[in-house]
Amino acid sequence: MTRVIAALNLNHNGDPDAARRLIDAARVAGADGVKLQKRTVGLAGVRGVLERPMVRWAGLGPSYRKALERVDLPAELIAALRDHARDLEFHLAPFDLEAFHQLRGIATLTWKVESALTAHHPLLEALAGHGAPVVASVAGCTHAEVDDVLERLGGGVTLMHSLCMTPFVGTVLDVLRLQALLTFGRPVGYADTSLDPSLALTAAALGATVIEKTLTLDRSQPGPDHAQSLLPAELASLVARVRELDASAGTLRAPGLEEMDDIDADRPSIVAACPIPRGAALTKEMLALKPPARGLSARFLSTVLGRRALYDIAEDDFITFGMVEL
Repeated sequence: MTRVIAALNLNHNGDPDAARRLIDAARVAGADGVKLQKRTVGLAGVRGVLERPMVRWAGLGPSYRKALERVDLPAELIAALRDHARDLEFHLAPFDLEAFHQLRGIATLTWKVESALTAHHPLLEALAGHGAPVVASVAGCTHAEVDDVLERLGGGVTLMHSLCMTPFVGTVLDVLRLQALLTFGRPVGYADTSLDPSLALTAAALGATVIEKTLTLDRSQPGPDHAQSLLPAELASLVARVRELDASAGTLRAPGLEEMDDIDADRPSIVAACPIPRGAALTKEMLALKPPARGLSARFLSTVLGRRALYDIAEDDFITFGMVEL
């Protein structure tokens, strides 16, 4: 089964009620889990970055530091959100060691390593020592770097192929890189910020065991992820399609009504290759296989051989069980 994780990230904009509503929306949509991020503001960048004016999302604060101070939820509130999530998987993505230590006491969680942190060895080793499952996004990593991530995280790791783009311009060709992760012998996942569900569905078809999609309640809100996040109804549609894909994967089905006309037009039936008199035993020379599918299927050819005709049969008549001895 492919699990769908609704990445809330910072789309709550620091509002605890919005975070709860996002969790509720993820549950109603049928998602399997939710993900939140946690930063220590003082470690989120050098002073020049933190004091840089916030131009694009000025509604969050006058500077990057002030915006982060607004949107970063305290650990005790995240713990309360864990309780609110109840049966949902709860993925947490710490961006630094201090954030990890604040979150490590929360029960029943899965750690998420964001793509930018795959070289943060102290953080990887701390996550490995905690013992909870880990999902590690490895966008931009070479084969050797993925090996390094796995060596430091140890067992219980899902490798996630992610496309980190703003604006998003990924294609199915980018999704196909997920196949390279399968060679590491670990479960694989996929994440992007595309509003097109086909890329995530392609990943699921390729073997992704977890799909991560960002979720928002309003794309017009200020913030880095809102504009490229799914709305609740869109997430519900994606979840439904992933479930359909899971149900059909590895199985064959009968053709649908919309396919039958084309299939039957070319599917051969057993027909008389020549006039066949009543009482004659059917031989290969008397029979031919020709479309459309109106008589016995070609698979019954060996079954009717040697059977006697119950009636006179004209050339090109479709052979049925009612025309031969049983």
